[in-house]
Amino acid sequence: MNKTFYYSAILILISACSSKQPVSYNIQDDVRRYKYIHIANLMSSHPIVDTNGTHMSGEYYSPEVTSDPRSIITEVLENEGFELIQDVYQRLERIPETLILNYESYRKSNGKIEVKITFVTAATKSFVCSCNSLAKETTDTKTVQKAIQSCMKSILSKPIE
Repeated sequence: MNKTFYYSAILILISACSSKQPVSYNIQDDVRRYKYIHIANLMSSHPIVDTNGTHMSGEYYSPEVTSDPRSIITEVLENEGFELIQDVYQRLERIPETLILNYESYRKSNGKIEVKITFVTAATKSFVCSCNSLAKETTDTKTVQKAIQSCMKSILSKPIE
């Protein structure tokens, strides 16, 4: 009985220390029914900048590593076969097949970053789906990348029932 308790305690500790972060989602319609996606509120001018510097030989080195949430989202969507469009209303015949993606991110007090991604239809602005993902990695860039990828995976892998 002692061994059982010991192994159970180890399993609980391992699962508690796991880096998997919760992803919540709400899916009303399948995003795969759509062909085009417009990223509404996220321009390339909103990079994530990591400035985790180090002291070496009395000097402070601060390598700035930047990442762009738009490029992370774009890569995921293009790998899934979606075509990204810059202007939703440029070609009106595409509107019935187009989703608008809204992106938000928030820094929590515990150092974690929450990412929220919402899809609405271009034609009627009707809600299609959304997801929230919370992550904490060694850098902000890795954290946002992990949160976006987890969020997008949850939306793209869930079939509508």
